[in-house]
Amino acid sequence: MAIRTARLLALPFALLACVLRVAGQAWAHPGSFRSTFLTFLVVHLISLVLPTVAYVLVTRPVRKRPAAWGPDFSAGPNPQTRGILAVVLGWNAGFALVQVGDTGGTGLDVFMLVFGLLTLVTAVVVALNERPTVTIGPAGITVRGWFGSRRAGWDEPIRLPVAKLHIDPGFLARSLAFYRAHPEHRAELVAEVPVPARPAHSLP
Repeated sequence: MAIRTARLLALPFALLACVLRVAGQAWAHPGSFRSTFLTFLVVHLISLVLPTVAYVLVTRPVRKRPAAWGPDFSAGPNPQTRGILAVVLGWNAGFALVQVGDTGGTGLDVFMLVFGLLTLVTAVVVALNERPTVTIGPAGITVRGWFGSRRAGWDEPIRLPVAKLHIDPGFLARSLAFYRAHPEHRAELVAEVPVPARPAHSLP
């Protein structure tokens, strides 16, 4: 499964979480004959757990972080982590949208509607945004974050968001160490669609 496919798949599951949250609230609405604390809790847990687990199972092929660089010698964010966050945001959007018409005030209704829609937009951004991304090239290392980019030469220190990247940490460390120690190989870091920077067994 392609990384982009895993990211795109987060969107329907986020929407599903939103719809299930709204439907669950309507079905177990306070004041209805089905409204008990246990029922309310179970319905809302199902509305979150079901789409989250389904998304994790569908995107299982990308769960393991690869010992390889992506296109242009880059490594982007973990797609499953982002997808799960998008699903949770979709679920939260459902909570806001279900309050519209049930808040007792027009101003508050508008606020909850806007909040719910903005939360859905945030879910889309979180799922599709490709930052943070680490890219290596002949000149050094570039880290692109949510609020800008940082660059460092091969001989300069730079902090990497290793835990957030979809690349095996051990391979990443060995790969960076290899190019720091072997400047004569840095010229190969220009291919548009590269193979792994070096086979894992050949890296120090």
